Amino acid sequence: MELGELARILHEQRLALPSFLEDCTWDMLEQMSGPDTAKVMHSMAKLHESAKLGKSSDKVLLGAMQGRATATAWELEPQDVANVLWALATMEEMADRRLLAAMKSRVMVTVGGYTPGEVATVLWALATMGEKSDGEITGPEEEWWDAMHSRVIDMAGGCTPGEVAKVLQV
Repeated sequence: MELGELARILHEQRLALPSFLEDCTWDMLEQMSGPDTAKVMHSMAKLHESAKLGKSSDKVLLGAMQGRATATAWELEPQDVANVLWALATMEEMADRRLLAAMKSRVMVTVGGYTPGEVATVLWALATMGEKSDGEITGPEEEWWDAMHSRVIDMAGGCTPGEVAKVLQV
């Protein structure tokens, strides 16, 4: 089974994570690209939302997935970053500090490619996990907030009312 096929099955079928799929994920973990890792994490969150996921072994797998996402963060596009962060927030998991730093760094590199929905998703996920800007911190830790803020301003004229509302809900 190819990695993309595994991610597609999990995403489209909304299957519980049966042991053979969990085993496949573990077996392929070190080969997963950043986008594949983001898709599998997104699928795990969808399963969590539908109450088909929740075994303690899945928490262990999620921790390993965070490690893989950190290692492959340089490959992630804006949608992938949004998927990783959304997945963790949806599953009420805190992002590992290394993963959070990697995602923030990736935001800085790819900020010009974010759609309004991706900006809203990233900001919602980070706020849900307790990552907020108080406006008083300066330096590298706050640069990504400034980058996202600038992206929102850049896109403001082209946003639909629904997209504006989504960003403002954060």
